Amino acid sequence: MREKIVSDNWEYEIHEINGEYGFRVDIYKNKILVFSQGGFGSITNAEICAKDYFLLNEFDIERTD
Repeated sequence: MREKIVSDNWEYEIHEINGEYGFRVDIYKNKILVFSQGGFGSITNAEICAKDYFLLNEFDIERTD
């Protein structure tokens, strides 16, 4: 199920990777796949990646730890 991010029709979708480690996140902008990355150990980490990608590419904001 795709989760909407408010601005410019950003969405992300998290999949469990069959036969491989963990989860994959696909990020869409205006229904076009713009980023895909796998190997996340948990759904939470995949969601953090999606939100960080959105903030960086939409507002040029990087998260600092």
